[in-house]
Amino acid sequence: MQNYNLKLKTIFFFLWFPFLIFCEEKILLYNQDANLYVYAPYLQEKELVSLKEASSAFKATFDFNPVIQEASLKKDGIKCFLWANKNRAILDKKEIILPFPPKLISSKIYVPIELIKAFAERLNMELRLDDKRIVIAKKGNLLANPKDGFWHILKDGETLWRVSQNYGVELSSLLSLNKIIDPRFVTPGTMLYIPNPPLSKKDENLKPQTPNLELTTPILEKKPEDKSILQKYGIKKIVLDPGHGGKDPGAIGKSGLKEKDVVLDIALRLSNQLKKSLPDTEIILTRDADYYIPLAERTGLANFKKADLFISIHANAAFSRAASGFEVYHLSAVASDKYSEEIAEAENMVVERFKEKNSSLLTELILKDIAQTEFINESIELGLLVQNRVSERLSMKDRGVKSAFFYVLRDAKMPAILIETGFLSNASEEARMKKEDFKEGMVNAICNAIVSYKEQYEKKLVER
Repeated sequence: MQNYNLKLKTIFFFLWFPFLIFCEEKILLYNQDANLYVYAPYLQEKELVSLKEASSAFKATFDFNPVIQEASLKKDGIKCFLWANKNRAILDKKEIILPFPPKLISSKIYVPIELIKAFAERLNMELRLDDKRIVIAKKGNLLANPKDGFWHILKDGETLWRVSQNYGVELSSLLSLNKIIDPRFVTPGTMLYIPNPPLSKKDENLKPQTPNLELTTPILEKKPEDKSILQKYGIKKIVLDPGHGGKDPGAIGKSGLKEKDVVLDIALRLSNQLKKSLPDTEIILTRDADYYIPLAERTGLANFKKADLFISIHANAAFSRAASGFEVYHLSAVASDKYSEEIAEAENMVVERFKEKNSSLLTELILKDIAQTEFINESIELGLLVQNRVSERLSMKDRGVKSAFFYVLRDAKMPAILIETGFLSNASEEARMKKEDFKEGMVNAICNAIVSYKEQYEKKLVER
């Protein structure tokens, strides 16, 4: 009996061991020179911090390729490349060995503090880690005691941007410190924590020094629990976008099956299934029949409706008749591989073919906006769920979650993915797409993934 209990305890320990090791907390990243504050997920046991938020604190460029699990950090000509589960990185063309390999958890890449320190040093900056705060500044400028802040009550007609300008605080800092998910829903009367500007070196020297003074993170007063948080920030509207339509047939299979017809059928079925599975969620279709809609108007509708998810549905094609499988894409300035770039170019050709508006300046502004949002990470999370569910349900070749610059996704102000349901250029998959059990299986798998994503997302909201 004792041996049996010991075995049970051992099994229980190993089941929970990963969760004990990677117990996520939050740490405040403070760029003293820019007066910029960013909260970052933090795994204290191994001192691993989320690289996405760390890059924001440095005002550096961050990119992550989920396919090859490679992350990059770039600023002022200094480049750092690293990979999940590999204890080496390339910093400024030199290899460095890490104390712990970076970890990929819930689509976030976590890296050792030592790597952040090394990156800071290459930028002629220094870093100090306290109990709940990482402070960075140019070498020689690191202060012993950055000042704490105060509370501001948002007035009628006052915007968060105006508040940030009045107090000289980065808007991203204001959102991060106050844990604001969507600025659109911040109402008058909301209490906002405003950090004080840092002391100058001269001011600090004039201030009496306190022996053994400990740095502490500003403590935010716990606000009364908002029972309507899910009503405000939960996933309430989902836009389904059947690709092509009308004068644009999309890909055409050997037997004549058209992409526009396949994806419309799947989208209509998915709409009905989601309405049953999520009765409190509004499901919106960009088209419900065979007519053409310009690419910009598809996300334009989603933005106008203030949708929370945008899902564009397509069918694939390739020069190779043997190409097969299911894949999901999210928006990125750089394609994950040459094939993904070609797929995006094929889908984007409609802009030239039907002379839709396309501004390189607009593209540049949108890409700049993309880099400042969390939509990419959320899109990857949704994409991974869809990819896994469909591959399991239909036993299709798993082609992975990839990235490319799709015009149909670029304007989306919410998590957005593009699904390629299979290859019409493959005779076997074309025949399969005509079958009822395939379409039902595809719809059920995608629906299951969306429901799971909604549950996980809203659980995080409540826990915050």
